[in-house]
Amino acid sequence: MPVFLFLNLFLALQITDFQEAVLYLSGASDISEINQGDYENYEYYYRHPLALNRCNRQRLNASGLFSSYQTEVILDYRSRNGDILSVNELGLLDGFGSDAALYLGLFLSFDASGLSPGSGAGSDAPPGSGRKPRMVTADGEAASYIYGKAADLKDIGGSWQAKWAARAHNDFNTPWGDAGAHFGAKAEWGKKPELAYNLSYSGNRYLSTVVAGHFNARFAQGLTQWSGAVIDSWANPSSLMRRASGVSAYKGWSPFYAKFGAALRVDVDRFSLSAFLDTTKLTLGGNLAWNHRNGSIGLTATGTLRDNAAPAPKAPDGNKVLSRMNFSADFQHTFRGGRVLYGEFAWAENVFKAIAGTRMSFGDFDLALRTSYTPYEHNVVGVAGLQRYGRHSTYNASLALSASYFQRPKGQTPHGALQYRLQGNYNLSRDDGWAFATRANVKLRRLSSFADSTAKYAKSWSLSKYELRQDVKWTDGSWLANLRLQGLSGNTFARLGALEGGYLLAPNSFSCNTYLQLSFFRVDDWDDRIYLYQRDAPGNYNVPAMYGRGYMLSAYSNFKFGRYLKLYFRISYLSYPWARPTDTRKKDSLESRLQLVVNW
Repeated sequence: MPVFLFLNLFLALQITDFQEAVLYLSGASDISEINQGDYENYEYYYRHPLALNRCNRQRLNASGLFSSYQTEVILDYRSRNGDILSVNELGLLDGFGSDAALYLGLFLSFDASGLSPGSGAGSDAPPGSGRKPRMVTADGEAASYIYGKAADLKDIGGSWQAKWAARAHNDFNTPWGDAGAHFGAKAEWGKKPELAYNLSYSGNRYLSTVVAGHFNARFAQGLTQWSGAVIDSWANPSSLMRRASGVSAYKGWSPFYAKFGAALRVDVDRFSLSAFLDTTKLTLGGNLAWNHRNGSIGLTATGTLRDNAAPAPKAPDGNKVLSRMNFSADFQHTFRGGRVLYGEFAWAENVFKAIAGTRMSFGDFDLALRTSYTPYEHNVVGVAGLQRYGRHSTYNASLALSASYFQRPKGQTPHGALQYRLQGNYNLSRDDGWAFATRANVKLRRLSSFADSTAKYAKSWSLSKYELRQDVKWTDGSWLANLRLQGLSGNTFARLGALEGGYLLAPNSFSCNTYLQLSFFRVDDWDDRIYLYQRDAPGNYNVPAMYGRGYMLSAYSNFKFGRYLKLYFRISYLSYPWARPTDTRKKDSLESRLQLVVNW
């Protein structure tokens, strides 16, 4: 391990402001529950804040940071009152509140647009406004020590932008844990890199967006079209409704979470027309939407251009369900005070699907309900949340209950299954630097008919899981610390303990942040695996599944030299010294990553 890494290794950890903001805005209770595509989007705007006062409707929606109602509130406020100049001012707007504004502020800049109230502040500052739009120096991050050059992502003038992001790493797999194995290491070099690139144009008039390359396409609640993986999380009421962003240039690293081809959006008054062509699966799609003051109404259609464009998914009975054409209609309406009603109804994959939900607030108390239907799964979810402020502490709590019916889950049983899930979260933050986070989760799944519940099926689908997780966090200036204890009772009793920490040095021209994490785990069944988020360089979303009996030690540092040079380093060692004789022997492994960033 390089000597420079140890110069800044201290015992400590935290859940950073960035992570807390992502959890709040996404509705997740842990970073490990967020899919990589969404994580990369938050990470991008954290490093390159969105110019709130210089964005039109399309740019605000495409960011994925706001609901359609929040976008309309921002545009209306700017047209009547001028620029929004602070987090406090944003928090006074209907549909936001102080908490949402506080966390959103990490991803926004409040630079003035140079426009006076009533002069059309819903667009970027036009020529003659007396102020040039802010040029954001975007990331040019790559594993350049492998490939010899940094990938460049840079504004090239006007509203055009070119992006090329590359990622790669080297792994060292060591056989040290095998009895009688020779001493040595195997290095895997020259892995095929992940490349994400596009050329995009963002306009302020009729032609709002044009993208060639990797792009996002997210409409309504995703029954017909939603690029990127989706992981359901019920940490708070905001987690039940997705924020559609339409078509936009992909800002992440991994192309797996994006589409590739071409996309455009045209805006005429409050109407918008989006169209895209995904060449990887030869899929053509489009959306027509009307955005009104309190919400939107939309129509979406997608279709494959040939039957063999991609492997067809199969229904539980083995029949192909991929249709050449999918259609959906959606609506969203927000009432003054934040009450939301939304839904989508679709004919997709040759079946009818529907989703509908609502969210309402009563002071510090939030309540959200959602129901969804497909021929193979019916689901009802309710989440209640409460947040209170005291003189020396803030706490929030939520309780989520879900009831689901699976007609034939995974095609393994001759009968359906009922599943119930209850999750509770409690978080307490004190002004003396201490914070506590507790999560309890219960999942019960049973066959809905026991007429033929043989031992085989009973083992597969009579499932109970009970999980309890406790985090204790401490911060004191630049010192940070976190202790996590987690237990899960399922097929076996799995447990995990993790201590992570770091020290943050952030002067004006040079900064160095270093973290060290040590975790112990005992997980004897793969179905009881425990996921643990680990820090990594930007674009490397790292959430390994802990399985077996062992420990993992990892260290991560980042160095920033002004605005032009950044260096990220991570090294981790995974070992299984307590494996049972009957276990399949796992090899110990050593992994290292070095990432160099050059911006200009």
